[in-house]
Amino acid sequence: MWHGWADTGSSPLGSLNYAEAVRAHMGEQAAKEVLALYLVPGAYHCSGGPTPVTADYMSQLMAWVEDGTSPREVKVSFEAGPTDATVTRTISVQPYYAMPMRTGISNRTDWLGLANYKTGVQTWCDWKGTSLVCQNR
Repeated sequence: MWHGWADTGSSPLGSLNYAEAVRAHMGEQAAKEVLALYLVPGAYHCSGGPTPVTADYMSQLMAWVEDGTSPREVKVSFEAGPTDATVTRTISVQPYYAMPMRTGISNRTDWLGLANYKTGVQTWCDWKGTSLVCQNR
């Protein structure tokens, strides 16, 4: 499943809420076996918008179903415009819980993050009885 962060047709928060509801209902491990969510910075609704995006999610899905290989990084390409399929930039997107993290000196206005995505940097806290237990995902 994927959703663009710049989607004006439906909020990406709906997809986040859905993914979290599946995890809450099934449990973390069981949910990992049936659901992967890619959140694409700068992508609009259904790959549209001023800079259409393309990505090969189907290969990830086929490898998951046919070979049992869990989804991983997907290369997302941004095109010059709705009528110009020239690729202007490509970013790597990993399944949610991966979060962008600065991994070096870069232009702070480069909001796409480019190669700065890394897993294990998002702190997630849940109540376990009367204790708040936090872990990195």
